[in-house]
Amino acid sequence: MAIRVEIQIGIVFVLALSMGWASVAKSRPSGSGTAAQTVAATQSEEARSERLEGAWRAAIARTPPQGRGCFTAFYPLTVWKHIRCVTAPLQPYLPTSGVPRITAAGAGNDYAAGSTNTLVSSAVGSFPTVKDLTSEIDANGNPNVYSLQLNSNFMPNDPACSGASDPGNCLGWEQFVYSSGSNTAFIQYWLIHYGSNCPDKKWALYGDSCYMNSEAVPVPPQKITELPHLLLSGSAVWQGMDTVILTTKKKAYSRNGDDTVDLATGWNAAEFNIFGDCCNHRAYFNSGASLAVEIDLTNGSTHKPLCQAGAGTTAETNNMSLRKCSTSGGTPSVQFTEEQTLVSFDVPGANEPLVAAINKDGVTTGYYQGSDIYEHSFLRMADGEIVAFDAESPGNTMALDINDAGVVVGDTDTQGFVRATDGQITLFKVAKSNQTAALEMNSSGTIVGVYNVFRTDHFILHGFFRTSDGAITTFDVPGASQNCGANSSSGTRPSRINNLGYIVGYYYDKKCKIRGFIRNINGAIAIFDPPSSQETDPYDINDAGTVVGVFRAPDGWTHGFLRAADGTFASIDPPGARYTDRDRINNAGIVVGTYLADADGEPHGFVRGNDGKIETIDTPLSAGTELCCIGGGNSFAGTYYDPGFETAHGLVGSP
Repeated sequence: MAIRVEIQIGIVFVLALSMGWASVAKSRPSGSGTAAQTVAATQSEEARSERLEGAWRAAIARTPPQGRGCFTAFYPLTVWKHIRCVTAPLQPYLPTSGVPRITAAGAGNDYAAGSTNTLVSSAVGSFPTVKDLTSEIDANGNPNVYSLQLNSNFMPNDPACSGASDPGNCLGWEQFVYSSGSNTAFIQYWLIHYGSNCPDKKWALYGDSCYMNSEAVPVPPQKITELPHLLLSGSAVWQGMDTVILTTKKKAYSRNGDDTVDLATGWNAAEFNIFGDCCNHRAYFNSGASLAVEIDLTNGSTHKPLCQAGAGTTAETNNMSLRKCSTSGGTPSVQFTEEQTLVSFDVPGANEPLVAAINKDGVTTGYYQGSDIYEHSFLRMADGEIVAFDAESPGNTMALDINDAGVVVGDTDTQGFVRATDGQITLFKVAKSNQTAALEMNSSGTIVGVYNVFRTDHFILHGFFRTSDGAITTFDVPGASQNCGANSSSGTRPSRINNLGYIVGYYYDKKCKIRGFIRNINGAIAIFDPPSSQETDPYDINDAGTVVGVFRAPDGWTHGFLRAADGTFASIDPPGARYTDRDRINNAGIVVGTYLADADGEPHGFVRGNDGKIETIDTPLSAGTELCCIGGGNSFAGTYYDPGFETAHGLVGSP
């Protein structure tokens, strides 16, 4: 009887397709038609064919086979045929560990479709829109290595946890997985925090958790460009079988198996996305790629589901940034988009461009060494156009900042400069200084900078600010050392100025240790150091008065800090960092910077959200990534290096 039902479903779908093809055939032009008509008709036929194939994929993904085992189906039928199962790869698709992230999808930072008041019996994940996707690699540069995962929520009180060392702490979890690395689709079951004695030998131990796989259905290799055709569905039947189904363009593959964890009685949310293939790995997509993700639920309801932010359960990630999420009813559905926003660039004729700043419109500036060995400056517009310029020639020109109006400041060998938006350059110098550098310009056109004066065998640093009318005011921190020994610096060194006119920086105290300071608009200077700091180097201040920087701790390592306007401190150290370097903060409270990791000793960029969550930013196949700056529009910029650190490239992106 079950076989008869399957055949009837297949016949109904074939009849529907036949009617569609009949209409296509009637629309074909006669031999007397023009070439344009022929092309148009062909395109129309291709579009109809794709719609019919899409309808078949949607139907077969929601039609579990009858019986236990592995199955395949072929377009246009929805009749399943038995095939031989294979062994699933013994590799863990890990549960999220709670390590905070903000920009990469995965590791908890993902949307889930949440069912309201009713349990989920099945879910289908798909990518209805795929734009500008050309490639995907893993961390080692291998192409087309990824997983599709449809993951359940974590389920307390799962019956399979009854034998756990602490059943109240044990969680059931189920994943429907397609692994491109092994060319298989299967189900992975987890008993999280079960304890070191797994239920039997079928289970593998990972930490204090246990996991096991169903048998797997073999799937032909699927390149990343096939993503629009890949649907992954999972279903659960109480005291019945759980089913995974993967569709390709014209075929479908399924594995029917046991309900090893009791998904049918605990499933209330579903996460779906594309991630690295197991083991906390990441999938890296080409720059500019964009995906629309959809999760459809069957839960006995037509109400809109919940779009649950931060409700992902897998530890695997991709390098996409999540965008807005929406929901719809009828078939309860969640839709969201994600984008790959890291864009690399080079300056023509440049040797290792160094990006220094980015403004709210995504315009970057910096400098590079030319073939003449001099430093030259550049602007990169938001559309990618690059404009090179010099303030002096011959000589060095180093652009150090750009404000939101597009005005650039920096220094030459001995002078500061201002480059207006029309390209006009103004040079200036603090009286009696050996060298003057303009470090930053705020929205009112006030520049903060540093100048030095050479004294026999050492330099003394002094701060200044220059208002939009060209007037220069110098200042020093009272008590700043004026001599820290031969061939060394001393004095006062500002770093940044906010739009209210508050200035941060450091100075050398009487022991020639550097300490942080804030100068307010009335000229009053406050000294500060993070707790246990041996030396303090503030880098930036936003309009809320929040300061970020680094300090040297008693252990000798450099750590990041955030100082709120009320004087309280918070740590800014990415997980695994042994050395945190320069950081910047914008008015939204988002911080970017660079750190060296314990694991590899290489530089990595990071973004810290205003909620304190930190995400590592790495450029695929690079020797290291450094983030220098963030704009008011939340776009960030930096530099990354080819293997061997022989060549550097510019980098822009957004959370």
